[in-house]
This record gives sequence, C-alpha cells and structure tokens, in this order.
Amino acid sequence: MFVDIWNARLSEAENARASLTSQIKDMEKQIESLLDRIVDATSSSVISAYETRIDKLERQKITLLDQADRSKPRGHLDDFIEPALAFLVSPFSLYPK
Repeated sequence: MFVDIWNARLSEAENARASLTSQIKDMEKQIESLLDRIVDATSSSVISAYETRIDKLERQKITLLDQADRSKPRGHLDDFIEPALAFLVSPFSLYPK
C-alpha cells in the first residue's frame, strides 16, 4: 500500500512538473515575441508597455520555476517507509513507560 501511494505521488509530481515546464516554455515564447516587437516599435509608450509586460512575464516565470523545483520529490521511499513500518510493528514503543 505504501509503495502504491508513493508511486501515485511520484506520478502526480511528474505531471505537475511537466505542466509547469510547458507553461514556462510558453512564457519564454511570449517574452521572445515581445522583444521582437520592441525592436520594431517606434513609440516610447508602446515600448514601455512591452517592457512592463515582459517584466510581469519574467516574474511569473520565476514563480513557476520555483514551483517546479518544489514539485520534485524529497528523499526516497526507503527513507519514509522504514519509520512507518517500525511504528506499525510496535506502536507502543514510541510512548514512554
């Protein structure tokens, strides 16, 4: 049962990470497109609007990168299953006598 739950969590984390990676790539494409538009723009107000939008996308990208980093599983199954199994074998060993 523990292994099944662990594998399900790993699968969920991988799916979340893939989704975040896809969103990051989309943002990078948007930023690149806006940079190309800045080169062609002549109005300073339009350039300023593009720069503001790029800044906002960069901040969102950083947030998504942080979320993707946090979605990585921490530790290994063995690190978590041993204490749980030890408790199940003797749950009263944790209580003081």
